[in-house]
Amino acid sequence: MFLPFLGQKTTNEDAGKVLDILVTKGNSKEIFLKCVEGLKSIVWERTYDDDDADDDGEATMTETLDKITGAEVKVDTILQTVGLYRAVKQGINSAISC
Repeated sequence: MFLPFLGQKTTNEDAGKVLDILVTKGNSKEIFLKCVEGLKSIVWERTYDDDDADDDGEATMTETLDKITGAEVKVDTILQTVGLYRAVKQGINSAISC
C-alpha cells in the first residue's frame, strides 16, 4: 500500500520520511523483506506496438488507484526503486551495526 505514495512526485518526500522512520524503528528483517517484495512488485512500463501487446488481465496498483480515485496518478518507478534501495541499504547498515 505504501509503494504508490513513494513514487508520486507530490508525496515522495513525505513517503521517504515515513520509510526512514520504519527502517530505524522497525524490525530490520521485516523491513528488508517488505522492501524486496516492493521492488519485485514495481511495474516498469515498456514501449511496444499494439501487435506485441500481451495483457494478462491483472491491474497494477497504480491502475487500481486510478479507478478508485477517478484521477490519473503519475507514479515514477525510478523514485520507487531508489527509495526502496535506500531503505534496504539503511536497514542492512543498521543490522550490521547491532
